[in-house]
Amino acid sequence: MQAAPSLRWAVAAQTVVLAESEAASAGEAVATFDGPPSGMLWRVEMLTVSLSPASGSSVYVYEGRRHPQFQLAGTYQGDFNVWEAAGTPLTVSSAQPLIIVWQGASAGAVGSARAQIRVEYPIPSSTAHPLLG
Repeated sequence: MQAAPSLRWAVAAQTVVLAESEAASAGEAVATFDGPPSGMLWRVEMLTVSLSPASGSSVYVYEGRRHPQFQLAGTYQGDFNVWEAAGTPLTVSSAQPLIIVWQGASAGAVGSARAQIRVEYPIPSSTAHPLLG
């Protein structure tokens, strides 16, 4: 029995993407990155968030939609914080948005997010996966 070919991921680009929220209302500001194109992945290596004016906010990071099941990260320091992947970047799946939510934002505050990402695409491997056969 022959094993199905496995996929490996190759780097297409390394870049920085920016997103900014609309002015906060009801204590919340939301910024959305469109996410990777169909068939590709984002590996988020660094994410910087800030809120102006500062208001003691928290930040939650989601992939795809706002639901605890899809939460990738968060911080109680949403006014300014830097998250760095210590060898394990956040993965954003193909065609899924990356959503940044500030809670506890003062009315009119604007959230900014900067993501350093690695864009990857699949390449078929002619050899079987070393653990799966």
